Amino acid sequence: MTQNQTVFEVHTIAAEDTYVLRQSVLRPMQSLAECAYPEDHEPETLHAGCYRDGQLVGVGTIFREKREGSEAPGGWRVRGMAVSPEARGSGCGGSVLVLQ
Repeated sequence: MTQNQTVFEVHTIAAEDTYVLRQSVLRPMQSLAECAYPEDHEPETLHAGCYRDGQLVGVGTIFREKREGSEAPGGWRVRGMAVSPEARGSGCGGSVLVLQ
């Protein structure tokens, strides 16, 4: 590994574990409770967290959602992708998407 490569640990997390980053990065004017999505606790919903040195620095959620205007029975939507400012550009967001 070269000096510029970052090592992340990425795994599934609870919906509630995404809320702090969702709020700080995506919805700073809202409360933590307002950062919950209606789909967060659906059976097929997946929440992924990206950790660097034990600190959660990126999150993402994927859930089933029919695509607007589509006749297909179902699709998937990535939502709530958030990476802390200090981890941006490090590949954390891409790591979250790979898990999903």
